[in-house]
Amino acid sequence: MLRLPLKEMQASSGTVKGMFKSNAPLVWRLLILLQFLPGVLSWGKEGHYATCKIAEGLLTQEAITAVKMLLPDYANGELASLCSWADEIRHNPRWRWTGPLHYIDTPDFKCNYDYCRDCHDFARRKDRCAAGAIYNYSSQLSYYGLPTSEQKYNLTEALLFLSHFIGDIHQPLHVGFTGDAGGNTIAVRWYRRKTNLHHVWDNMIIESAVKKFCNLNLEVLVETLQTNILEDWSADIPSWEVCESNQTVCPNLHASESICLACKFAYRNATPGSTLGDEYFHTRLPIVEKRLAQGGVRLAAVLNHIFVPLQPSHLRMPVAQSWGKEGHILTCRIAQELFQPEAAEAVKNLLQDSVNGDLSALCSWPDEVRHLPHYQRMSSLHFVNTPDEACTFDYSRDCKRDECVVGAISEFTSQLLHYNEEPADPQYNMTEALLFLSHFIGDIHQA
Repeated sequence: MLRLPLKEMQASSGTVKGMFKSNAPLVWRLLILLQFLPGVLSWGKEGHYATCKIAEGLLTQEAITAVKMLLPDYANGELASLCSWADEIRHNPRWRWTGPLHYIDTPDFKCNYDYCRDCHDFARRKDRCAAGAIYNYSSQLSYYGLPTSEQKYNLTEALLFLSHFIGDIHQPLHVGFTGDAGGNTIAVRWYRRKTNLHHVWDNMIIESAVKKFCNLNLEVLVETLQTNILEDWSADIPSWEVCESNQTVCPNLHASESICLACKFAYRNATPGSTLGDEYFHTRLPIVEKRLAQGGVRLAAVLNHIFVPLQPSHLRMPVAQSWGKEGHILTCRIAQELFQPEAAEAVKNLLQDSVNGDLSALCSWPDEVRHLPHYQRMSSLHFVNTPDEACTFDYSRDCKRDECVVGAISEFTSQLLHYNEEPADPQYNMTEALLFLSHFIGDIHQA
């Protein structure tokens, strides 16, 4: 699927900053109303505030500057103040499509998660889940720093969605069972109050902790978690921050953690009609506290990874992504200037209408999708590994099974040779072949 990963998750026509400035009173009235609707908010305002507040304290100066630049002026540079925005707008008709992005439904009682199996909405459209949204919005944010004319996305929305969904995926019942909608249909009592299991984990454990231990002050809970990060959990922080293979985000790991915790702690001893009291509260609170902390630490790590310092050349070269967007844009722009009319027409026919025939607008697409499960097999095609100190390249030695950038260039060139065939050969996706070929030719010229 070329449109990554879904149409609505790309740039929207309006701007968050403009919407907030013109409709701020309406937004806050909506927020007050939503407080009385159990089960519709993820961690709840308190949980998302805590996660983003923790993240703010761990940001690099470059990330702090970028976040302040992207936030609406009235937020005063505080990401935590808008960390629940994605919940506030999800029932607005314009944003209703974002609903499935807040959670992941897994098979009942399997107690495991699989992206290809589980990341879809109720209509089974793939990538529409919290993990897919995290991949998408982190990719969009990587465009920060490009000239305005090159930006395809609303980066303010991307920042707010990413911050929120990283919080969501750390709430265990946001990766719960399909049959009970992540605990939403399991009616229970929280002490004397009627509610559902999902709402207990979204709101009530946190609210009870703030009431019993924090003198009704959420900031005290946040400060306690920050202290634990520096002390009790300090040895664990490095492992929380990193993703395998230097990926920017790793939501699949976080989702797997959550469903395991849901099975071990959230669902256990919480049958329909049961009353959950002190025993459940005191044994589950440490899980909630740790997930809030992990969400904050990981959000900070993601933003620090995305908003890396600018290089002296004023080109930001993302780690492990070949040339980076800037290099690929320049390569494709140069190529476009040299196209013959027939080539220019063919390229325009293959590209999405939204880019108006501009190949450079999509020249980094293979980097954007390389960590999505559907395209992970392409990761080895971005480079060639040669023996240490050999200073030579040998195809038979270095490109086993044709899995290297040289093999990829040969393969996608061969596919594009079928462009004029009638009828079109269904085994080839010519648009993807064009984008992969353009990208890999750029890659192979990076020493």
